[in-house]
Parts: sequence; C-alpha cells; structure tokens
Amino acid sequence: MPRAARAAPRAVPARGKNDTATALLPVTSRTGTPYTATETKAPAGYQLDSKPVKFTAEAGSPVTVTLTNTKT
Repeated sequence: MPRAARAAPRAVPARGKNDTATALLPVTSRTGTPYTATETKAPAGYQLDSKPVKFTAEAGSPVTVTLTNTKT
C-alpha cells in the first residue's frame, strides 16, 4: 500500500550577518530529506526571486543554498 504524501515542514530561517540565514531542518531519512527554499520577501531595492530552489538535507551535514537577488 503506498504511503500518503506529507507536506514538507516549513522552517523560517534566522537572519544572520551579511543577509545570511540559518535553520535547523528535521531529517527523516537516512538518504536525506528533500526540501525547497523559496524567497518570500526581497531586500529593499531588489526584485523578489520566487523560483524555488530544491536541495536535500542529510543528518549531520551542513547544506548551503544560495538565492541571488537582482537590483530593481
């Protein structure tokens, strides 16, 4: 019997220095848990990039995801 799909958990990253952000993500699989990062608010003077960026988080391994903004 196939498993029911579950909604991905939402993590709101903590804003750090130099407009960086960090978040702890739950990893539910030994092979990693897939996530999507989506920018929801652009810095003043920049265009919002609403294109999702897919990545996989693995237990004990940091992941870096880069979202690049374009000046308006």
